[in-house]
Amino acid sequence: ICGPGADFIINCTLFLCSVIPSHVHAFCISCTYFHRKRGVRKNRYPGGRKIFIYSERVWNGGASWERVKELKMKESSGDDGVVEVKEKRPSNSRNNRDS
Repeated sequence: ICGPGADFIINCTLFLCSVIPSHVHAFCISCTYFHRKRGVRKNRYPGGRKIFIYSERVWNGGASWERVKELKMKESSGDDGVVEVKEKRPSNSRNNRDS
């Protein structure tokens, strides 16, 4: 998911120390990445950095920096893109009769 970099080195080091901590770290990276990716797909700002994760791709949920900046500006302006739709109620059939 995050390619070679600091996360890769951390996972290798943890693997050499013990298998379980490296799996825990990899699980945390995967959960963070997919959670943030889901948020970006829903036009939400993915959030800032997360402790022990050093991959920008994971921080951004796979989105480009331009897209993240756009979402952050959108969030800070309060424009969530939600449009209110008033629900139409069905008219009463008695009121529509000609009698």
